[in-house]
Amino acid sequence: MHALAEALAEKKESSQAVPGATFGLNQVTKILQEEIKCTGERPAPRILFVCQGDAEPQSLVAHIPMLVCTYNAFAARGRGRSVKDADSLDHTLSTAPSSARPPLHLVPLPSGAEFLLSTAAGLRRLSCVLLDDDFSPAIDMLLMRVSAIIPEVPRAPWLEHVRLEPTLVKHIATTAPTNMGAARAQKKASRAAHKHTKCNN
Repeated sequence: MHALAEALAEKKESSQAVPGATFGLNQVTKILQEEIKCTGERPAPRILFVCQGDAEPQSLVAHIPMLVCTYNAFAARGRGRSVKDADSLDHTLSTAPSSARPPLHLVPLPSGAEFLLSTAAGLRRLSCVLLDDDFSPAIDMLLMRVSAIIPEVPRAPWLEHVRLEPTLVKHIATTAPTNMGAARAQKKASRAAHKHTKCNN
C-alpha cells in the first residue's frame, strides 16, 4: 500500500491525470466492462487496488471480484472474439495463446488505505485504483510485490471454458393483426356492410 502511494505521488504532475492509473469505482467498472466486451483498445489492466476496508456500505464494491473474474476469463481466451461472435453449440470461446492478455490482480486494502492513497493522488476520496501497463516503471515492482503476497488471481473456471447455445428463433402464432390500421379499416367496412344489409332487410 505504501509502495503504491509513493508511486502515485511520484507520477502525479500538478493537476494532470496520472499516466497508467484510473481512479474511482465508476470509471474502473466502466473500463473493465469495456475490456470484457473486447471493445477497448487501451493498455492491459494489471492490478486493481480496492479500499475494501473503507467502503461504506460494503455492497458498493461487492461486484468487483466477479467483474475481475470475468475479465480474467476473457483475457485468458484473448481479445479477438466476444460472446456475440459465437455461432454454434460446439464452438468454445478460445483464441491462440499469443492473443491472450495478462491476468488482472485484485488487491483488497484495509481500513485507512483510502486516506493514504487519496492524499498521494491529490484527490478528496479514492475508493479504488486500476493500474495498467502504462504505469511504468513502477508497475513491474508492484506486480512483483503483489504476486509475492497474493500469488493467485481471481478466476471463475466455469467462465473460461464456456460453450454457448446457438441462436434459436421461435415462431409464435397469434391472432393479433400485424397492420393495425388496415385491420381497423377492414373492421369498419365490415360493420358498414352489415349495417347496410340489415337496413335493406
